[in-house]
Amino acid sequence: MNEASIDPLASKGPHSRGAARCPGAGSAEPANTPPSAVQTLRAVTTGEGRVGVSEPAHDSRTGEFALRLGRLERQNRWLRLGLAVMLVLAGVYAAQTFLPPNTIVRQTLMESKELKLLDQDGTPRLFLRMYSRVPVLQLLDRSGKPRMSLGLRFDDTPFLDLSDKTGQTRASVQLNAGGEPMVELFDENGDPTTRIR
Repeated sequence: MNEASIDPLASKGPHSRGAARCPGAGSAEPANTPPSAVQTLRAVTTGEGRVGVSEPAHDSRTGEFALRLGRLERQNRWLRLGLAVMLVLAGVYAAQTFLPPNTIVRQTLMESKELKLLDQDGTPRLFLRMYSRVPVLQLLDRSGKPRMSLGLRFDDTPFLDLSDKTGQTRASVQLNAGGEPMVELFDENGDPTTRIR
């Protein structure tokens, strides 16, 4: 008895024996074989195998929305910038208009031919000015009368005059042209009564 008669698969040929050991190896799958789970998931995800089914067209709507959003952001930036400029200008205007008159303004240099200081009632209480080309500082009382004068005379000699409530000089301290001090006292009419050198 030969091997071909003993082995029932020998009559089917060597290809049939291999097919019996490994089903499906070396041969194509039948046409009616159902797709695997992986193939089904790939088809659902990528749209493969769909006939007559189209994806929703969102690309055009998304692009239009992005353009509108960009325009709104640019307009918002310009609006914020314009608002900031308006606030700065309003602050400057308010500072120049509504600040009280006694606000201190710091400056490194101020040039003027006359300086007048007023009290809360608007009455001049101090004058610093050039009087006939010589500097004079005067302190005034509430009625506007000069009570003290400090300055230089025409020959650049310094003086200090004290006056009564009528504005009449009653005492004077000064240096003469030679640098010697002198004190003079005056009566209510302005006539000298005492002179000390």
